[in-house]
Amino acid sequence: MRYVMTMIALSLITHVGVSEEKESTDKPKLDAPAMKQNRIEDVQADEMNVNSKETTTVIELRGKVQILGTEFRMRCAYAEAEQNQKGEFKMGFATGNVRIFLPDALLVGDRLDFDDKEQLVYLTGKDEQPKAYRDGKIIRADEIVYDMNAPKPKDDTRPVNVKFKGRASVKDAEMPAEHAEVFPPAKKEVVKKPE
Repeated sequence: MRYVMTMIALSLITHVGVSEEKESTDKPKLDAPAMKQNRIEDVQADEMNVNSKETTTVIELRGKVQILGTEFRMRCAYAEAEQNQKGEFKMGFATGNVRIFLPDALLVGDRLDFDDKEQLVYLTGKDEQPKAYRDGKIIRADEIVYDMNAPKPKDDTRPVNVKFKGRASVKDAEMPAEHAEVFPPAKKEVVKKPE
């Protein structure tokens, strides 16, 4: 029961479907649309608690929290979600060096808040602005908003699903090495030229 409640809570935080499939040795496919194919595959934390009250259930994950999905990885120090008796989520958040790894980006902030009604993820900072690494750039802003409902373009370009609010800055920057540890770069095929 604890595992099921934890998986449900984490689906709120990441807005992905929960998989009931058995563990697979196949690597997840990263080219599927996130809204339909993305799912949580594993959850790890030093401590997991499920607290049920009359009308709500609160799920808490503490210490070295890692949430692994088919198209993302998330790390933080604490994550929490709340759901009502009908199984509907009311809110979810994560704090403590929140890092969201996507195949082509890394989002970093102190806090993540999830708005279930609007399907928006808000990333904010406490001591410094949240940042996004992508395409050889680092973008800092007072708030980063990720739209979970952004439609995927038909031409396989990336959807416009990340918005930057408040003061923002852009600089050239390499993707942090930790991203390659989580999502190793695709190996390029080397073609030898005839001598």
